[in-house]
Amino acid sequence: MVGVEYSGLYPSYEFYDLGLGSTMVNLTEYFRGASVSLESFSRDLNDLIIHVSGANRAPSFYQYDRRTRSLERIALEYDGITDENVMPTVEVTYPARDGEKIPGVLTYPRGWNFDRRLPTLIMPHGGPEAHDSVRFDWMAQFFASRGYLILQPSFRGLDGFGAKHKLAGRGEWGRGVMQHDVTDGLNAMIKTGWADADRVCIVGASYGGYAALAGGAFTPEKYKCIAAVAPVTDLVKMTFDERRDSGSDSWVVTYWKLLIGDPRSEKERLRSISPSQFADNFTAPVLLIHGKDDTVVPISQSSVMARALKRADKPVEFVRQNNGDYWLSTSETRLETLSALSTFIDTHLGGSKAAGTP
Repeated sequence: MVGVEYSGLYPSYEFYDLGLGSTMVNLTEYFRGASVSLESFSRDLNDLIIHVSGANRAPSFYQYDRRTRSLERIALEYDGITDENVMPTVEVTYPARDGEKIPGVLTYPRGWNFDRRLPTLIMPHGGPEAHDSVRFDWMAQFFASRGYLILQPSFRGLDGFGAKHKLAGRGEWGRGVMQHDVTDGLNAMIKTGWADADRVCIVGASYGGYAALAGGAFTPEKYKCIAAVAPVTDLVKMTFDERRDSGSDSWVVTYWKLLIGDPRSEKERLRSISPSQFADNFTAPVLLIHGKDDTVVPISQSSVMARALKRADKPVEFVRQNNGDYWLSTSETRLETLSALSTFIDTHLGGSKAAGTP
C-alpha cells in the first residue's frame, strides 16, 4: 500500500511518500480543471503513468519521470479523438431547494461563452450509488458536439461525496430529494441564463432512466422529451423479481430494502414512486431503449412502461436491441443507441442547427 485515492468530481490522493504526494499535486495543477489519475508506477515510485481527462483535453495516458521531471503523452484513450475534438467539461455547484449545495458536471459546445441559452439535456447518473466526474463521457460529448448543454447532477444518494450525501438518498427515490436535486439542477441552469427552458430533455440509463421517467411522471411541465435506456419503471415488480431470482436472504434483496423499502410492507409507497403507475401524467414523448440480453435490469421493465404509456394514449417509441446488454458493451449497440437518441432529441428540441452549434 502506497496511499489512498479519494473519489468525487476529481480524484485526489494521500501518499506515505510525501514526495510522491507533492508530485501528484503539481501534476494536477499542471492539468488544471482536468481529472488526473495515477494508473501505475515503478517499484521505486520514480516512473509514473497517469491518466488525464476532462476540461478540454482528450483522455490520454502520460508517462512522468520524477527524476528528470519530464512528461510525455504516450497514448490517446480513444484512437482519433484529439484535444480539438473534445467539448469542454467543468465542475458546477448549484443550490437545492433545502439549501444543500449539489455538485455536478457541465459539458458544453466549443465556442460557447455562457452568453446565450442552449437547448439542454439533464443526464442523471445510473447506479444509483455511483457518480459522474469531470472526465470524457462519450454520451455527453456526443450531444455537446451537436450544440447541447449537458448537466450531470450529483444528486444525493450517490457515492463519492461522503457518507452524509450518500445516505441522504435512502428512501428518497421519485418524489424525494434524489429527484428534487435533479429538478433543482435544471432550475439552476435556467436561472443562470444557460439553459433554454423551452428546449429541455431528460436522458438517463438504469437508475438514470428511472429518474428520467420520474421527471416525466412527477414534473412533466419541465421536459419536452424523455429518453430512458434500460430503466427501472416498476419498483414493486423489480424487488419481487430480485427476490425470486436471488432468494429472499440474498444481499441484493437486503440492499434494495435499504435503498427504497420493503415491497411487502411498503407496497403502496413503492407504487407511488413507480413511473409506470403514472403514465397519465406524461405530457412529453418518451423513448425507451433496452437490450434483450440485459441481465441487470430485465427488458420487461421497459415493456411495462411502454404498455402503460400506450394504454394512456401517450407518444412512446420502444427500441429493443437484439444483442444489447446492460452496459452497451459493443460499438454496435452504442452507435444504435446514439442514433436513436439523436434522432429523437433533435426532433423534439430543434436539432443542432437550432442549438446554434458554433
